[in-house]
Amino acid sequence: MRGAYDLHVHTWPDHDRRSVSDLELLEDAERLGMAGVLIKNHYEPTTGRAALAGRVHTGQAQIYGSIALNWSVGGVNPYAVESAARMGAKMVWLPTREAEASIRLAGLGDYRPRPPLRVAGSDGKPLPALLEVLEVARDYNLPVSTGHITLEESFAVCRAGLALGVQMVLSHPEYDHTPVPVSSQQEFAQMGVLIEKDWVDIALGMATVESVADSIRAVGPQRIYLATDRGQASGERPAEGMLLFVSGLLRCGISPEEIHTMIQENPRKVLRI
Repeated sequence: MRGAYDLHVHTWPDHDRRSVSDLELLEDAERLGMAGVLIKNHYEPTTGRAALAGRVHTGQAQIYGSIALNWSVGGVNPYAVESAARMGAKMVWLPTREAEASIRLAGLGDYRPRPPLRVAGSDGKPLPALLEVLEVARDYNLPVSTGHITLEESFAVCRAGLALGVQMVLSHPEYDHTPVPVSSQQEFAQMGVLIEKDWVDIALGMATVESVADSIRAVGPQRIYLATDRGQASGERPAEGMLLFVSGLLRCGISPEEIHTMIQENPRKVLRI
């Protein structure tokens, strides 16, 4: 765990109850000797919070902010992305809880009904606003994650982003709102997309450690990084989740060297450090 990163964590303050605050997450990471964590909120940029927590924290672990493109920031909004980038964001998430696929499966509205967000048209081509977002991401050297969009949209936007030189990330392919078969994960990896595997999907019974280990062998650890997507009040704290994830994969035959690639080397590629 020394030198590891967790690039997908939900912390308090948030609309939902969370198991840790920004500072508590940093303190947990510090105790394990982790290098850094990235905080995510579905409805507001976390860049300012990350900057403040990083200023207060006296240890070595770093904290990074991000932005998710849901309606509270104007949807697929290049202006919001540029603002977040200027504040130090390290990840852009395409629509999550307000993506069409998420609304179809989870219903309308955490606190207000809203129309679903799409990033590609019925013709399969990325929408103009999405292309502007990708251009901003390119200009600021920011990775872009697929969030909760559909598989078809993911292929379209990843092709468009890669063509512009943007590092694209396929997020939690085991999550039941955004399932991606291993054969498609292999296609994304061959295109040059990095794939984020999240502990929460195992913790909530959407996948097993064994099935995730098998998918890592099929795709190749050089195209994967591990994260937790933890912070839910009902679950273990994110740092504990990462420990469980790593120990489980080791028991399944994933080597320490492969783990090192997925929790240190590849996250550094995402962060551009």
